[in-house]
Amino acid sequence: MLEVSGLANIIGEVNDGDELLPLLEKQLPDLILMDIDMPRMNGIIATKKALNRYPGLKILALSMFGEHKYYYQMIEAGAHGFLLKSANKAELEKAISEVINGQNYFSQELLEEMVNHLYTPREKKDKKTSVSLSAKELEIVKYLAQGFSNDEIAEKIFLSAKTIANYRNNMLQKTGCKNSTNLVFYAIKNNLIQM
Repeated sequence: MLEVSGLANIIGEVNDGDELLPLLEKQLPDLILMDIDMPRMNGIIATKKALNRYPGLKILALSMFGEHKYYYQMIEAGAHGFLLKSANKAELEKAISEVINGQNYFSQELLEEMVNHLYTPREKKDKKTSVSLSAKELEIVKYLAQGFSNDEIAEKIFLSAKTIANYRNNMLQKTGCKNSTNLVFYAIKNNLIQM
């Protein structure tokens, strides 16, 4: 589908993480579509090892419903987002474009499933945070949680994309998060935003 629709040129395909790492020594792709569930070395370990060797790699995790126990581990490993394996062409194109352009992308259905399995309602209610975000920062995080890019958020709240990027970077620094995906989960887990 990727090649036929003109979304991408495939430069390599592997069965597991053990095959991925030697391939990366020969040629670095613009983007890796990483399956979580693979034999020998799964997508979580492969993502960690690949990003440890090549920190600039962009990795988009492919997932199925019901794999929620792995979602947060993939984000912690450094994946730039999640996409359902059943995604249609339009969503696949959007996800690839967002990640290639330095953003994060996660399927709304997967995000909701992740949130529902991270904490029970009581844990969500009892969870407190020592970091506070301004009203504008919270607004931006809500849009990030909905999968909007910096450009799209800028258009919605009448600021420049550069200003949105500055807000995002300040929030990452303030919360100690690695990327936008971690930031969204931080905000959800600490009851700063509701899904």
